[in-house]
Amino acid sequence: MMSYQCTAKIVIKKLLLVIFLTSATILIICFLGELIFRIKYLGTARAIQSILHQSTPPSVLGTNNWMISDPDLGFRLNPAQPGVNSLSMKDKEIMIPKPPGLIRIVVLGDSLPYSGDPTFVQLLQNKFGHTGKVEVINASIPGYTTYQELIFLKKFLIKTEPDFVILSYCLNDNYKFLHRFDKNANMLWTQEGEDSFKINNAFDAFINKSYFLTTIKIMFIGKGSSQKKSIFPWENEVAFNIAWKDYAWPDFSDRLNTMNNILKQHNAKLYIVIFPLEEQLNQDLLHKNYQYVTKPQREVAFYGKKFGIPSLDLFQLYYTHEQKDEKLYISDGIHLSTDGHILAANSIYAFLQSDAYFRSRVK
Repeated sequence: MMSYQCTAKIVIKKLLLVIFLTSATILIICFLGELIFRIKYLGTARAIQSILHQSTPPSVLGTNNWMISDPDLGFRLNPAQPGVNSLSMKDKEIMIPKPPGLIRIVVLGDSLPYSGDPTFVQLLQNKFGHTGKVEVINASIPGYTTYQELIFLKKFLIKTEPDFVILSYCLNDNYKFLHRFDKNANMLWTQEGEDSFKINNAFDAFINKSYFLTTIKIMFIGKGSSQKKSIFPWENEVAFNIAWKDYAWPDFSDRLNTMNNILKQHNAKLYIVIFPLEEQLNQDLLHKNYQYVTKPQREVAFYGKKFGIPSLDLFQLYYTHEQKDEKLYISDGIHLSTDGHILAANSIYAFLQSDAYFRSRVK
């Protein structure tokens, strides 16, 4: 009996040793393979840097100086440019500390609230008047994602002592970094953005962090399936396909929750305004699969409700006006026309006024 037990223990030890050695060998092969492939694509110095500093933002700014490089944000507006303040916002200089009695509303976002003449941010300020009691700040940066907006809030905006923050959500906001710049300061997609076509789930997301595993995946699976044209146009677009993919929403959830908690700690309240793409308002696509077309709106609203953040979904309102043949978007189908900005400003103003806490603070 003792001999049998000893033999069994020896067998188990040998089996564990084999498993350990096999696992170690696989890890070493994967590491060496990853290093070789990164050196092949990035060069030796950048390959080593990419392994040691995974969070390094992918921005390379050129000679045009409307943007400057930032180690945390990747890029931000250049304060040396006319109309840009010292906090890298297209707005007047912000008084810090905040004057007593002033209610400060900050609008976070990308090029959607940034672009327009006037923007819905300016129109919102007009609705509150220019008495000095309420100040609406445009803290939007073209090309930013919710991740960058969170960092921007931590790094620059929280010091402005906002009372309310409006997060304007656009359907390309689920990336970490979507844009980078070439040597001539042209805005380009990041590798993360281009890789989104290859990612459909969490397992794909893990594989696509590796040059080595991605190459093996392509060898065995091929690119055919990711190159198929879809009847839903956003699935063929780098910027927007990610909003319909499940793997991207947990990160969005974490960023939204972090932003909300930071603002709570500073006695500020967060709101979300969800802007649709013009493509989503297409009747034919909505008839094919309404639930699928409007999936991103439901995701944002779900997390807003989960974290107690009031959210305004502009989809139905914009759809109704679009059916009246009103031109709410410019030709790119993303950015708003003057009528689109007016509709947004009116809706956001009414949305804020419907909130009891907001009304109690802004009288």
